Amino acid sequence: MNKEEFNNLFCECVAHSKSFAQTMVTEKLSPIDSFYLATALHDSIVLGPFSTAKTTDILYGDGSFPRWVDISVLDSEEASTVFYLTHSEDRTREVEKTTYFARGQGPFGIKSPILPKDWRDVETSGRFSLKETKNKQKIEPGGSANRGNALGFRHTHSRGC
Repeated sequence: MNKEEFNNLFCECVAHSKSFAQTMVTEKLSPIDSFYLATALHDSIVLGPFSTAKTTDILYGDGSFPRWVDISVLDSEEASTVFYLTHSEDRTREVEKTTYFARGQGPFGIKSPILPKDWRDVETSGRFSLKETKNKQKIEPGGSANRGNALGFRHTHSRGC
């Protein structure tokens, strides 16, 4: 996968992640995106915020890319929709070796925002505000992240781009 293909797939999966989140949250998500990045092994080190182009540069690196990158909406600010990306440290140059390849997503896994406690689904529990769950995932650029999964918070998964 070349860098242009990687970027196109990334943008497609980010758009899907945003539309997936929009079905669950009360906020209107901005068309402008910003990204925070953390590796699975070093979840306490968070980098960002970055633009789409800078995020692609970081993830694609020297022509290799993480085997998996989980994408979730973290917040909606006036200026942008804020995404949180967690990725593997294990890298590959072959898209066929990525975690979500069989789904047509390459390395990208689309996850829900952190779900409120006892939230079941939109039909049962209604939509929720990202502000309700934002404090459960604190991000300090260049510092630490208290990521939902590490703390036992629930996410749901989309079926693909």
